[in-house]
Amino acid sequence: MIPKNEHVFIFNIDTQVENLIIPNNLENFDGWVLSTKVSGNRWSFVKEQNHLLTEIIEKRPISDLGTIGLYYFKTAGQFKEIYDKYNSLVLNENGEAYIAPFYKFMIQRNYKVLVTTIDRKYVYFLDDPIDLERLRDDEKT
Repeated sequence: MIPKNEHVFIFNIDTQVENLIIPNNLENFDGWVLSTKVSGNRWSFVKEQNHLLTEIIEKRPISDLGTIGLYYFKTAGQFKEIYDKYNSLVLNENGEAYIAPFYKFMIQRNYKVLVTTIDRKYVYFLDDPIDLERLRDDEKT
């Protein structure tokens, strides 16, 4: 069990990120979502204003910013509280719970969630054949 005052980072296993910089002001926020410019509809999409999350939704483009699968919660206690309360509302048809939708409930509670964007050239989605090939090519140079 993670102590309730510890920070929580969750990172999808199918993404590789280079030049990742964790903001040094995370203590000022309740959460953090890292995004990149994407196309298509297979992402968790975000809208932000002045780097604060205003909307997040699964698989429906509301902007050209998609999460890369790196999520931060200020404390384990905060994450557990939100997870316990809303887990049943974010289950998909396969019984999986995506992490991104939990931020919707944080927004509703007026939590401050930081959104930063990383250049797409530093992000490799390992479930994407094109990105896998790009990663192989980049490793050769």
